[in-house]
Amino acid sequence: MASMPLLPWCNRISQGGFKSGQGFHSLTPNLSGEVLPIHGDGFLQAWHVTHVNSNAMRLQLLSQCFHGNPHAYIAEQAIELVKDGMHHTLRLEHLGKHPLPYGIGQHPWFLNQTATRLQADVTGMWLCDSQVLPTVHTQVFEPDKDVRHSVSTSGSLIDNLYDGWNGQACIDYPVHHLKLSLKADLTVGGDNKPCYLMVYRPPHANIFCIEPVSHPVDAFNQPGQPGLHWLNQGESMCMQLTWRFMPMT
Repeated sequence: MASMPLLPWCNRISQGGFKSGQGFHSLTPNLSGEVLPIHGDGFLQAWHVTHVNSNAMRLQLLSQCFHGNPHAYIAEQAIELVKDGMHHTLRLEHLGKHPLPYGIGQHPWFLNQTATRLQADVTGMWLCDSQVLPTVHTQVFEPDKDVRHSVSTSGSLIDNLYDGWNGQACIDYPVHHLKLSLKADLTVGGDNKPCYLMVYRPPHANIFCIEPVSHPVDAFNQPGQPGLHWLNQGESMCMQLTWRFMPMT
């Protein structure tokens, strides 16, 4: 497993950027091969280790309008290994004088050689276009994308966002007789908020991703900006992930 932090937004933003009370904020593509800005700027910057011991570490990032982005924030990741899994916390605090919309998430990558199936409790999903931007919301699932009843970790393309998620998912490792469970919790200003789940399963590849995120794809340019949180200076948001291995039944 590997993971990259998603902040101060998750996934793609269309229309060249977004608006706030200070006007239009232009965002440019930030990843080779992508025509839209994607996954924020936290994964593009160096994080500094502030604490480490035999089973835990803390990382910190001070981001000051990286590459012209409007967001100024301080972020921290805390990773702790426990007997049967791991705790992973991502927290950010807005430093700018004016309020801005924020999102956070994690982008774990898994190998599918031994991880064979994934399952998550969701109620709907977004279909998308050739730029992987949302088009139609549906509660009718194609069998090969119906993560409610588990799907194979290899197969046709899945690059879709699921909503109505209860924050729980699991991955089967039958060769090890183990199941890896995920529990995601999102808080903004101390209040619990719903999470969304992005699933990425590229065809003919040996990897897949399940990404807990705080907002839908291109929420900046969707009506009502679902899942985005406008933070004032000093306000914060936090995503806590709990990973646990357990015996398969």
